[in-house]
Amino acid sequence: MNVIQIGPFTLDGLIFLCVVAFAAAMFAAMRYDKKHGGQVEKIVWWLTVGAALVGRLVFVLRFWSAYSAQPMEIINIRDGGFDWRAALVVYGLALVVFWFRRRSLFKGLIGSLGVAVLVIGGGLLWLSPQKKDIPNWYQMAHLEHLQPLLGTASDTAQIAQDGEGAMMHYQGKPTVINLWATWCPPCRREMPVLEQAQKKHQDVNFVFINQGEQAEQILAFLEEQGLDLSNLWLDSNGLSGQAIHSKGLPSTIFIDSSGQIKNTRLGELSAASLEFYLESIQPQK
Repeated sequence: MNVIQIGPFTLDGLIFLCVVAFAAAMFAAMRYDKKHGGQVEKIVWWLTVGAALVGRLVFVLRFWSAYSAQPMEIINIRDGGFDWRAALVVYGLALVVFWFRRRSLFKGLIGSLGVAVLVIGGGLLWLSPQKKDIPNWYQMAHLEHLQPLLGTASDTAQIAQDGEGAMMHYQGKPTVINLWATWCPPCRREMPVLEQAQKKHQDVNFVFINQGEQAEQILAFLEEQGLDLSNLWLDSNGLSGQAIHSKGLPSTIFIDSSGQIKNTRLGELSAASLEFYLESIQPQK
C-alpha cells in the first residue's frame, strides 16, 4: 500500500503527494509573480479547483447508478472517487489555451506545474521501495492462523469443517477481502455497502476478516447493526494487515480468481468506489 504514516495518522500516499505538490506549485507561482508580475498564482489556484471538480464529476457520472440512490454521497470525498485522467486533461487543455492566447503567462504556469510534477514523481519514487512485493494471497503463511467465525452464515460454518486450508475455498473466483474492527468508525459506516454488494455480486467472494477482536464482541455488533454477512473470519493477532503492509483500518484487498492482489484500498468505501475497484478483478471480456 502506498501510504504515509505521520504520528497516529495514516494518509493515502498519492493524495498526500498531490497536496504537497499543490503547495509547491503555489509557492513557485508566487515567486514568479513577484519577479515578473502577472497572475500565475491565481491561475494555478483556480485551475486546480477546476481540475478537482471535473475529476470528481467525471467519476460521479461514470458510476451514477451507485450515486443516484444516495445523492448526498456525491460530496463524500472520503470514498476516494476521482478520475485522475479527467483532471490531467483539464491541465493539458489549460496549457494549450495559454500557449496560444496568453503566452506571457505560459512560462510561469508551465514552471509552476512542472514543480508539482517533480514533487509527485519524486514522491512516488520514494514510496516505491516501501511498496514491497506481495505474493499470491492463497500462498501467504498467515492464512493457517485464521479461524472462521461460527454462529453466523451457514456457509461459513461449513468452511470451518475444512481445516487449515479453508481459505482455499475462495480460490477460483474474484475475491474482496475486508480487514475491519468493530471499534473503527469508517469500518462501521462501510459495512452496509459491503453487505449489499455481497448480495448483489454473486460472482464475487466477499470475505470479512476481523482484526484482533473476540467472537462474542463481533456477533454482538452484527446483531446490533442488523447486518447479515457471510464469510466472516477471526484474525486474533492482526496478521492479515501485517501481511499486506497495511497501517490502518479499514483495509480492503481486491484479488482476482488466481489469487493475485490487483488493488488495495485504505479507508472507507462507497458503493461507487467499490464498483470502481471491482472492475480491476473481473475477468476480461
